[in-house]
Amino acid sequence: MNVAFRVWKPQHNRYDYLHRQNYLGGNGVYDQYIGCNDEDAVWQPYISFDDKNEKFIYVGDIVDVCVFRVSPSNPDDDYHYRGQIIFKDGMYQIKIFAFLYSNTDTLFIPITDKKSPFYNDDELLDDGTIEIPLFILCATSGNLGVYNEDNVEVIGNIYETPDLLECRTA
Repeated sequence: MNVAFRVWKPQHNRYDYLHRQNYLGGNGVYDQYIGCNDEDAVWQPYISFDDKNEKFIYVGDIVDVCVFRVSPSNPDDDYHYRGQIIFKDGMYQIKIFAFLYSNTDTLFIPITDKKSPFYNDDELLDDGTIEIPLFILCATSGNLGVYNEDNVEVIGNIYETPDLLECRTA
């Protein structure tokens, strides 16, 4: 069975995973756990792609995306972006909070820093982030416009590990 959705249940402080299964007359969602009719439940779909560790990527996940500036064989020249997967304007996007310049850096810098490759006053949102389609960010990494799961790693999610979106100024 493919996992189709996960549901964050704040009253239980946990995720439940829902499975898509075929039934006579069409496709549906089957919940093998607690019912998902809770008013505060947050539904997060699987975006149909996995990360570099073969982990499902859901809306609400916090990811690191590596963008090769030169080539995958020269990792010291990579950009790394950290953001949250969102669904907006009919597509899966990444809300970028921070970046670092290379594998040798350890300090994520806010995307609002003027050194950021994506810095543009016109594109910055009020919360100091930038939203771009996830696949455009992955396609800028020299892989000829094809989504490459080796560029994306799920490191957490907005409910269990929101501190991963915090960054320090340099």
